[in-house]
Order: sequence, then structure tokens, then C-alpha cells
Amino acid sequence: MTNMETGISQLQRECADKLNSEEYLETAERRRVLNEATATILYAIPILSCVSLTICLILLIFIIHAIVKRSVPSRKYSVVLSRIAADLFSSVLICTTSLLASLNSSSYALLVLFLYLITFAFVHTTLSHLLILVLRQLSVSRPFRFSAMFTIKKIVFSICFICPLAAVLINRSPSICPYSSCQRPLLIFSIFVISLLLAILLGSFVAVYIKLRRFAYQERMHNEPELTKKKASRLLLYGSHLLLHILISILLLVGDGFILQNANLYNQIQTMVSMNCDVVEFIDVATRLQTMAGAAIFLFLLRIIFDCAILLVCEYSSIFPWANQGIELETLRDNQILLFVPSLSYSHVTFNLNIADQLVMSGHNVTMFLSKMDNHLNYSLPLSRNIRLIEYRPESVNWNGDLSPVLWENPGPYEDSSPTNPLILSKFARVSRIFRDACKSLVEDGDLIEKLRREKFDLAMTEQYDNCAFGIFKLANIDRSLWLSATGIYRMQPEVLGVNYPLSYVSELFAPLSDEMTLLERIHNLLVAAATGIMYAFTRRRESKIFHNKEHKINLLTLSRTTSGVIVNSNPLFDLPAPTSHQFSFVGGFSTVKSEEQLSPYWQSIVDNSIDGFFLVTFGAIAKTFEMPIKTQQKFMNAFARFPNITFIVKYEQRPNILLRLPHNVVLTEWIPQKQLMGNSKYLAILTHGGWSSVLETILHRKPMVLMPLFADHMKNSQIVASKKVGIVLDKMQLTVSRISLAVRTIVVDKRRVKI
Repeated sequence: MTNMETGISQLQRECADKLNSEEYLETAERRRVLNEATATILYAIPILSCVSLTICLILLIFIIHAIVKRSVPSRKYSVVLSRIAADLFSSVLICTTSLLASLNSSSYALLVLFLYLITFAFVHTTLSHLLILVLRQLSVSRPFRFSAMFTIKKIVFSICFICPLAAVLINRSPSICPYSSCQRPLLIFSIFVISLLLAILLGSFVAVYIKLRRFAYQERMHNEPELTKKKASRLLLYGSHLLLHILISILLLVGDGFILQNANLYNQIQTMVSMNCDVVEFIDVATRLQTMAGAAIFLFLLRIIFDCAILLVCEYSSIFPWANQGIELETLRDNQILLFVPSLSYSHVTFNLNIADQLVMSGHNVTMFLSKMDNHLNYSLPLSRNIRLIEYRPESVNWNGDLSPVLWENPGPYEDSSPTNPLILSKFARVSRIFRDACKSLVEDGDLIEKLRREKFDLAMTEQYDNCAFGIFKLANIDRSLWLSATGIYRMQPEVLGVNYPLSYVSELFAPLSDEMTLLERIHNLLVAAATGIMYAFTRRRESKIFHNKEHKINLLTLSRTTSGVIVNSNPLFDLPAPTSHQFSFVGGFSTVKSEEQLSPYWQSIVDNSIDGFFLVTFGAIAKTFEMPIKTQQKFMNAFARFPNITFIVKYEQRPNILLRLPHNVVLTEWIPQKQLMGNSKYLAILTHGGWSSVLETILHRKPMVLMPLFADHMKNSQIVASKKVGIVLDKMQLTVSRISLAVRTIVVDKRRVKI
């Protein structure tokens, strides 16, 4: 297609004798309309191209800054950067061409720009979108690396592609790209390419979205964090870019077809017009060609502007540094967090309190919901001013009684507490009833549920031993939750989250077994697992029925699988081997710190009077030393008497029995400043029940220990200590003076058997 304005002027001169006055005036009027349309297009295109150029330039600078600062993923944004850079180049080319074009060269410039848009610009933008879709898919299947879009090879290819168009634009000779051998095949090829790439792009988007949804379903079934679900949602958001690109491309495709049709007509008229002098039709075809080309350029520039606008709206917080800082502060601070804490024991409550303190120090607002199922546990909590305490006593406690007598009596902590003991199984059933009735009281308290719902908590946490909290969270519209474990991991937690614990080498939390078991020990481990597992599942099913009514039907097992993770008060390096998962966060000892407080004069005098040092003897807050059978107490005293130069500080909660014979090196006290005494240089070791807090505190002070496990997790804790060779284990059911003496002597004298 030659220059239209030159052709029209030449044609008017040649046909001046063949046109009558009316035809000549009509030709002049059509030419005036064409010139006005051309002037309007040449006036509007530079303005719009300058707007798109400015937006692309600003966005380009901020994206480069964000990639350098690593506030955005470099893989994805390198592709986005390439697309914006290409749009920037297109804007510069369109702006420069339209400013340099005159009325005589306008039609030629517009048609050359149209050829550029439907070839290089369209292909580059479409391939950029396809590459981002590929990255979305590969981000959930396997690692993927790619070279930047601006490699030497691609730059050379782009220059080689653009140079012919630039040569056509500068030369403006019809011999450079004749219609029949260049322009027409290029238009036909562009229609085919646009149709094919649009179909590939749309099909790829649907295929990638379906694949992401499939991965998200697999994550949900395997109880993994639903990361792919978020990626699928973001892919839908990215679909706004694709929708805009597809709409503009369809309009370009339609325009390409119209231009091809009119270009054929224009070429036919141009070859015949010198004979029939049909100047009016020639001008009409030229006007349509020029208007369609100008409209296509307008649409492309609008696509650039709106594409950048969508990117700004969707990625505002990531691209702009000041917005990113604000979002980080909002995300990391001032969250409303609920800790659901049934009052099982003091150690569990204090673990939750330590979690709350750490959250408050990070700037969050924390509410501790303390379900008081035991009036025997009357203690004051050292609450931070930013921790709000809600104490709730379930009505069921009034007729079921407190939890402590059920847990720690018949049999007591100094009797056989193996889960295979029928009396222990009966105790588990009574504890299950207490938890179920307490859960029912909570659910039926509509005012309480409404109060929790109004708080609009962002996150809720609960411990491992009661699933009722998940139902409470659901009723209170709390979508995100975390599981806590004040002890080591209880097998039910990982198995609910899809991690199997082989009983052949992973001992139960309540079993006195290590990771190296004989056949009989494996059978024992299996029996303990069966007893605790059946009781745990039984309690969960009973509690789930509480949430089944006309308004809702909640399955606590299903809800527990949706938890975001588990915070475990353990350290994998100081534990027995077991499978794990990325959902487990091990924070063992996070709240265990050495005390800097000085001893009181009374305790300092006791320490100073000890010749070879002192032992601490305590069996925790639950097991009272005075409740130990008097014969067992005397065994300990007789063993301590064999070490006259060592002072034994024994926690003893009341006046000693008159039948108990105390050696001179034993100090009885109702309370021990344990952390302060552990920091003293004369501190030798601790004789304790194997509670996890005491074990972690002892490890922190690099001292050995003698453990006499009493119940629950004490059994496994003692095996961990023995396997790591940092302590000696005593069996409470086979206790003798000689065995106690041997344990103390091993700690004090034969230190080779204990590595600390």
C-alpha cells in the first residue's frame, strides 16, 4: 500500500478532466474528512502513547527496585519486567512515529505501526503471559529456572525483527514490502498466529488452573498447608490481565480481517482507478484503512495503560516500598489471638502463658481462655498487661467434680500408671466424660460463643489433648488455628496431619521404651498405642456429637486436619528418631532461661554449708512427695544418708511423717527456688519425675539428672534422657536403696557413664 495522500493528489490531477464539478466537490469533501480524521489520530495518539510511556517507565523503575530488594519473586517479575519493557518500547515507537508523521506520510505510518502491533508486540505479550502460566504450574510440580528475557540472543532477535519494519517506515518505498508479496501474506499470517496463540493462551490458563486445583485438593487430603489453593486464587486474579489481553487481541483480530479485506479492495481500486477515475470510492477505502489502523493503535495503547493499572492494583503492596512496609507492620502486628487453655496442670498452663508472652512481645493482642475444670489448681498467673484473661468454669464441673482427683488418684502417681493397667483405662474413661461434659457446657453457653465471635480473632491455639477447641473455634468464626504441644509430640497429632508413626521404632508418649525395642517391647508399645488411641478417638467422637444439631454439623477430626501447624515444645536433636513434617515447628526450651536473681540469705547459707555440693529432689506440682508411700520415702532417705557430704534439698509439701527418719544432710522445704539454685556452682544434679520443663531446665544448665518417671510423658522423657546419656533412670515399681545409691554415685563419681 503506497502513501494514500500522495496517491489521492496524483489521482485528482490525472482525473481532473474526467470529473464533473459535483464529483470534484464530493472528492474534495471526502479528502477534507480524511485529512481531519488523520489530524485527529495524529493528535490523539502521541498524547495516549506519552501516558502509556510514562506509566510503563514508572512501573519499570519500581519493579526493578522491588526485584533488587527481593520484595517480589524474581522469576515471575522478570517476565513481567520484560513485558513492561516491550510495552515501553512500543509506546516510544508509536509516540515517535506519530510525532514525525505528516499528513502526507500519516497513512503509511499508521499501517506500518499496525503491522508491528499484530506481529512483534502481540507475540511478545502473549508469550509473556504463557511463560507466567508455565511458572505458575511449575511452582507446584518441580523447581524451575529460566534465563532473563533480556538475553543477548533475544535482544538480537528483537532487533532483527524490528529492523525491517524500521526500514519500511524510514524508506517508505513500495519496493521494500510490496502488497502482493509482503503486506498481504503478513496480514494473513498474523490472523493465523493471533488465532492460534489466543487458543493456546486460553487453553493453557484453563489447564494450569485445573492442575493447581488438583494439587490443592491433594494438599487438603494430605493435611498439608493449602499453599496451592492460594496460588490458584492468585491465578484467577491474574486472569484479569489475560482477559484484557484476549479482548484487545480479539478486536485486533477482527480489525486485521477488515484491514485485509479493505487492503484487497484498495489494491484493486488502485490498479483500476486510473481508467475509471473512481476517486470517491478510493478515498472511502483509504479512510476506512486509516481509521481501522488508528483504532487498533488506540486499543493497544489502552491495553498497555489498563494492564499497568491492573498490575498496580493487584501488586501495590509488593511493588511500592512504602506500601510494603505498611502491610508488613499490619500483618506482623496487632493480630487478635486466642489461646484456649483447659486447666490440666500448672506446667501446661505456664507453657501457654509463655507462648502468650512471646506473642505480646511481637506486638499481638492475646486473649487466654482458661477453662477451669479443676479448683485444686488455684494459682495466680503473672499476666502481661496486654494479655487478657477469660476464666470460665464449666457447669459440668459442679456435678462431675474436679479433674485432679480423677487424674491423680486410684491409682496414684506412685503406683502402676501404665496405660495397659485396667485401672488406668477406667481413669481415662472418667477423664473422657469430664472433657465431654465440659465441652457441652461451653457449646451450650450461647452468650460465651457470641462474645468470642464478636472479638473477631485472627488466630486461635489449643493444646493436643482436647479436640473440643476446634469446634469452639468454628462456632466463633475463627478460620485459622495452631495446635500446641507442651510435651513431646503425641502420636495422634502427626497421624491426624498425615504423618504415620511406625510403632516398631517410635515409642508411644506414655510408654517407657526407646527407639531400639525387642519383640516383646514392640508388642508392649502396640498395646499402649491401642489403649491411648482408642480412648482418644472415643473422646473425640463423643465431643463431635455435641456439635451435631439443626444449625451445624461439625466433625472435630476434619477440623483438626485443617490446622495450619503444630508448635512443639521439643527439640529434634534431643529426642528419639521419628518421622516429621514441615507443619511441625519445634520450639523446645524457648522459654527456658537462666535466672539472674540472687539467692536469699536462707538458701545461700544452705548452699554454703554443703561440702561437695547439693542435689535437688522434686516430683513436680502434681505428684506430692508427702503422698509417696512412707516406705518409699524412707528408701530415698536411707540412700541419701550414704552421701553425708552432699546436701539433698527435697521439696516436701507438708510437715514430715513422724515415722520418717531424716538424715542430717536432707533439707525439706515446701518450695524450691529451682532456677536460682540451678545457676549455683555447687549444684550437682536433680532427682525428679521426668517432667519436660525440668528436663529442659537441667539441660540448659549442663547438669545430669536422675529420673523416676511417674506417669504420662515422663516415661518417654526418661528414655530420651537415658539414650542421650545425660541421666540415670529409676523404675518406681522396682525401687531399692541400692539402686537409688547407685544412681547418685554414678552421677557424682562415675561421670564417664553420663555425658553432659
